[in-house]
Amino acid sequence: MDIQAALEKIEQAEKLLAEAKSILLSASRPTPEFIPDEPVVAVPQEDTPTSQIAALIKLALTPMQADQAQQALSTLLHSELGDLAIAQLVRFNWSRLQRQVTDYLADPTDPESFTIVRIQEKKFAEGSEQKVFIQAKGRNPTPVAMRPDPEHHGNWRIYSFSL
Repeated sequence: MDIQAALEKIEQAEKLLAEAKSILLSASRPTPEFIPDEPVVAVPQEDTPTSQIAALIKLALTPMQADQAQQALSTLLHSELGDLAIAQLVRFNWSRLQRQVTDYLADPTDPESFTIVRIQEKKFAEGSEQKVFIQAKGRNPTPVAMRPDPEHHGNWRIYSFSL
């Protein structure tokens, strides 16, 4: 077998693996018969980093259109993030989170069944930040950056996430 033939076989195998992963992920999450027309709102039970992350994961378990996701996420995200930053989070980070959300949960139906591995605090001139690392199946823990938000009484809000 020459190199070109081997590369074609690898490409075929990668396509099959991607399809298998997609099938497995869709089977692990309940698929609704419809996507709600009304806006979805994320309401954390408390204003703590843990409750904000739980609300984010709960949203990721809820099927919705991109515009609904952007509106729902804006209730959890730091007020410094503008529409462009939120749109980019929805396009890249959010879509990945929706595909991989069950990787962070011990129970795929419980949005609070994630495990915080560590919290890394960072102080800088404008304020402070916490990176909360969430355990993920099959890969390194992934961070959610949190910052106190003056527009929300100094409560922690999600600044970015790499889930």
